[in-house]
Parts: sequence; C-alpha cells; structure tokens
Amino acid sequence: MLCTAMKYWYRYRRKQTGVLEDKPEKTHPWSDVADCLQYMALSTNANYLGKVMAAANPPPRKPPPPVRSWT
Repeated sequence: MLCTAMKYWYRYRRKQTGVLEDKPEKTHPWSDVADCLQYMALSTNANYLGKVMAAANPPPRKPPPPVRSWT
C-alpha cells in the first residue's frame, strides 16, 4: 500500500505554467499512508524511540554516600 501510494497517488499538482506546487495533493487515504512514513522518518531522526526506551528503563541509581565516614 505504501509503495502504491508513493508511486502513483502522492504527487505534486502541476500548475498551468508547468511549475509544481509547494504542497502535495492530498488524496485520501493515500496521503495518510505517505504522511505516516514522513512522521516515522521524523521520529527516527529525533531519536524518539531511544528516548522512549530510556524513559521505560531508567539506569539504576547509585547508592547514596555513607553518612558516617573515617575521620
């Protein structure tokens, strides 16, 4: 479905002057599939998965230093 969306349906509309528009043509549901790929790429670039994994498994805490010490 993603390959079909990217190959045929996710495209930029051509103006009468022959220049392509800045924003892609949004044809539902094909644009939703292509946008999902973009969001996944953005989250990968921002290391979103690494941040989620780090929050789920925090590193072990070090024990506090002893109150009494050698003097």
